[in-house]
Amino acid sequence: MKTTLTIAACSALLTGAVQAQIMSYIDFEDQTVGSSIDFIDENGNFWFSFAATAAELPRGSADIPGADIRKGEAPATTVAGDFSPGFGYLEVEGDAFEFAGTSWTLECFVKFADTGGWQTILGRDPDLLGPTTPAADVYFSKHFNNRFRFEYRTGWTDNGDGTFTDNRAEVWSHTIAATPDRWYHIGVTYDQDTRTMTLYINGEIDDQITDVDNVIAVTDPFSQFWSVGRGYWDGNAVDSLNAVIDDLRITAAVLSPSEMLVATECFYDRDGDGDSDTADILQYIGELEAGCN
Repeated sequence: MKTTLTIAACSALLTGAVQAQIMSYIDFEDQTVGSSIDFIDENGNFWFSFAATAAELPRGSADIPGADIRKGEAPATTVAGDFSPGFGYLEVEGDAFEFAGTSWTLECFVKFADTGGWQTILGRDPDLLGPTTPAADVYFSKHFNNRFRFEYRTGWTDNGDGTFTDNRAEVWSHTIAATPDRWYHIGVTYDQDTRTMTLYINGEIDDQITDVDNVIAVTDPFSQFWSVGRGYWDGNAVDSLNAVIDDLRITAAVLSPSEMLVATECFYDRDGDGDSDTADILQYIGELEAGCN
């Protein structure tokens, strides 16, 4: 029996609603283009902005991801967050949301103004009262070699001499290196049941590791701050973000690419002509009818 899929049906495959709990979703839609971002109130999480001067605060931006990379369904996007003016960032207390004990998906669109150095999109500071090591609990960042990575602490090993060694897990982008003035969608999932972490770049798997523990739990929310636009190293705020970002979303479930905000292969430049349009959907419909998916 032949099955015929309409464009609407194919679009539905792309835009399945995320039913799982959203732990955090920074979409910048309550911000004003060209104005500084003073705070963001989302999903019960209240983020404050910080910078040495007002001129360095992140700002609302009209530079948003286009239909070639972002799904076109609601919620629409009209404002993004520009973190390029200087060393400005957002912070919220560490117990605003928790990765430990649950499966999760972290995703974000990012467009770098410059790709120099380390740049952190999302980080979490360590417990200052816990074992002393210089690294942060979490880094969701662009490495100095322009590879995307998600790295985090799973625990410590006591060396028995008053020092500790970090136990950490990480995924890296292997096929794509970041370049300036181009939008990317970065997604990371962790499956609590299978202990598997997966990195997606523009909706495609780029790295995966198995048999790995989850992010260490928050024990002191007043030192383990989550931050957007900076990292942490040895007691210092570092690795500022020189980029525009949008749709930084954390969901308490493992999402497939079709459930993320990225335009997946059904729509995302399937025919390789450099844009995303009806032709890509029609090509996908033809492949489905031919028994190829």
